[in-house]
Amino acid sequence: MVRKFPEDLFEYYADKPAQFVYRSTPRRRIIYGAIAVIGGMIFLFGRGILFPNVVRIIALVGMIYAVYMLVYGGRSWYNLTSGQRIIPIAVKHFARPMKSMPEGGEEDQRIHNMFALNDWAALASEPSEKGNPMRLSIHEDAVGRIFYLQLSRLHEYERQAVGVSDVKIVSAQEYTLNHSVIKSIKST
Repeated sequence: MVRKFPEDLFEYYADKPAQFVYRSTPRRRIIYGAIAVIGGMIFLFGRGILFPNVVRIIALVGMIYAVYMLVYGGRSWYNLTSGQRIIPIAVKHFARPMKSMPEGGEEDQRIHNMFALNDWAALASEPSEKGNPMRLSIHEDAVGRIFYLQLSRLHEYERQAVGVSDVKIVSAQEYTLNHSVIKSIKST
């Protein structure tokens, strides 16, 4: 039986609706709504200003963008326990295994072992190279003092990485002990 891992951290959040919610903040909605109203007012009544056609076109573009962001954008995942937004910190692509190496090989296992043993210092010091298949995704809830980490692998013919590990949750005392090491892992 093949074990199914979450495809990515966002799928993990979506599978736990009692713990996470995908929403926008009221402040963002107010800001985008105000920009849309101001843009609409300038577009409709902007005839008496300098360069009216240029200003009206800019106002129209700003209004369209603001309405789009009001409806579709500006959403994030929030932890319901802490009430805080979960922020993507880094996605590190490891230099090894390279694209030509088979999935599940010795290099994959080495990375998996470091992840399973919570050896964040070793993972941080691993060489990185953009575009290689094995990667580590890190998200943080700073108020709840929680890191969410997952290994994923880009398959040869797919454009999207697929999770190859369970999501690790580093919280409480472990969060305090490993905070600087995990934060030192940079995106590639």
